[in-house]
Amino acid sequence: MSERLAPYAARIRNVARRARSESKLEGEVNQILRESLAEYGVSFDPFVNETLSSLGLSQIDSDRPDGVFGHIVYDYKAPGLLSKPTEVRKAKLQLLKYLDSVTGGGHSVNSEECRKWFGYIIDGFRFFYCQSNGSQWIWSQGIEVSAHSLFFLVHIYRSLRRKPLTSSLLSQAFGRDSDVAREAIRVFAAHLSKPKHKTNMLFREWKRLFEQVSTYELDQLASLKAWATDVGIATKDAAHILFAMPRTTA
Repeated sequence: MSERLAPYAARIRNVARRARSESKLEGEVNQILRESLAEYGVSFDPFVNETLSSLGLSQIDSDRPDGVFGHIVYDYKAPGLLSKPTEVRKAKLQLLKYLDSVTGGGHSVNSEECRKWFGYIIDGFRFFYCQSNGSQWIWSQGIEVSAHSLFFLVHIYRSLRRKPLTSSLLSQAFGRDSDVAREAIRVFAAHLSKPKHKTNMLFREWKRLFEQVSTYELDQLASLKAWATDVGIATKDAAHILFAMPRTTA
């Protein structure tokens, strides 16, 4: 099974041999990972060089790993750097900081959350991975990039691709400007023009409360009107849109 990944592993090693920097390695290896994971039905779309706080995974603004995908945190290092023990120690400490951040404080705070996460550091020739045993983070020995070891990473990516449930990531996936929300709100608003009895009852009660705090018509809400027109919502009632919206963007 792992032999189908041999060409991808060879490409990663070739990139590492000619890459002059960490950023060059990162860009090319991410593309190779995208192609190899696609063979196993995994759409590789990591958050790249974003702060953990922007993803809703940490309160510390400065934490910025090279990538986060599902419950996996990874960091690239310059080609060959992980052959130096001192650099390996520094890289491990940095990744442990990220893992403690995304788990809300590490094992002393939430050992169950730690079990859900996996991290690794890679320089194109070898990688070290880290996972929880329930009481502490455990590191592997250095592993050479090969078809077999790449298959191991693919298995991890398939297992842990589910995104963490944070308000920030939920907003990105289902917020007002997501494809899911735009279509759902349009359909919900259309149904409100001829609602079922229970829906009508709930809507009338909600609208009564809404009108106690707001008297705005849709024409007075320029940005909402423009957005509604853009997604094809055929209503002139702002209440229809706002009633449908919280159920898909909360």
